Amino acid sequence: MDIVEVESPERDDDGFATLRFEGLRFAHANLPLDFFDNIAAYQRILRELAVEIWREKNPEKARLPKGFRNQLSLSFAALSNGSARAAVRRDPFYDATLPLQDHGVDYLSLAQARFFREAQAANDNLTVNPLPHAMRSDLKLLADDLAEGDRLNIVSTNGVTRSNPSVRYSPVTAYRMIDAVRRPQAKEISGRAIVSGIDDPLEKLKLTSKYGVFSFPISRERLRNEFSNSLNQTVTFSAFVRIGIKGTISQVIEARSIERYPVQSEGLRLGTRLDELALLKEGWRDGIGNQIAKRTMHWARDLSNYLSALYSGISAFPTDSGGVNFEFTHENIEIILSLTDDVILLEAFDDSDADMKSQAFFAVTPKLLSHLDDLGEFIA
Repeated sequence: MDIVEVESPERDDDGFATLRFEGLRFAHANLPLDFFDNIAAYQRILRELAVEIWREKNPEKARLPKGFRNQLSLSFAALSNGSARAAVRRDPFYDATLPLQDHGVDYLSLAQARFFREAQAANDNLTVNPLPHAMRSDLKLLADDLAEGDRLNIVSTNGVTRSNPSVRYSPVTAYRMIDAVRRPQAKEISGRAIVSGIDDPLEKLKLTSKYGVFSFPISRERLRNEFSNSLNQTVTFSAFVRIGIKGTISQVIEARSIERYPVQSEGLRLGTRLDELALLKEGWRDGIGNQIAKRTMHWARDLSNYLSALYSGISAFPTDSGGVNFEFTHENIEIILSLTDDVILLEAFDDSDADMKSQAFFAVTPKLLSHLDDLGEFIA
């Protein structure tokens, strides 16, 4: 294991991370000026990962919030003795305006946790998840000028990444992570998707799938005869597509086929159950049950059709707060999908001693559909 063992995560209430440069030339806190470029590269890497996380949480939005990247700013705080330990903290100039408004989402900390996870996978020679194309040059720069005998260890000092509080980064780490950077390509893809929009004038369906959100061309005759009432429905598709540098379908080059997924008894039963829940009035449970919000019910219908194409024995329950819960079991994995007006929470656990795995989503996103397609991978 390349990860540096520490007794406990370093904690600095004003800090964010420490980049430890170790080796003879870094003794007595000697840090050549050239290595400040490495530190700046680390900030740019975290920004790109934060952008990717934001897009995963906001698939329906085309543009980043104004100034998103600049607000995710780190400042050089100090250089500690021993090895050259470059401490960075959140930039106090931007600290008050950091984009935490999305339910308190701390994008910098999420980005650092993701970077640690992927760098550790690279160190262990395991599969590194696809990385944003814009990170390519900075992944190399972060390890630039490290000679034989030099070491760079990055340590979290904000107390968030407790499970892996530090990670080693080397030219080998960089090479393996660069190899995982997405490259534009064209290929055949077949899969399952949810119809999330219908554009009659342009003769297109908007599809949400684990491969991204994209437009699928379809003849006006088929659109009107077969898909005019297909909103929320699950379809199967096949196409020759262009995969962009974000790793999602950016364009359908040639549509091969698209069909509505045949409604099975599971889907009919679940649809009928949701019709019942939609009729619940305010105060439905001894005066305390809230009526289910329109957006919650919209998400519920999206996911009920998708889930019923994959699994059986799905139960749907209303919650006092006006939400909808889906619960089912698949291959010893217990799944709870909790929907409210502002968040979708996926929780899963198996019969091992492992803790429940959970993740929040703020829409029906490609990442959510990817997890629902492979629950075993989600809890791994």
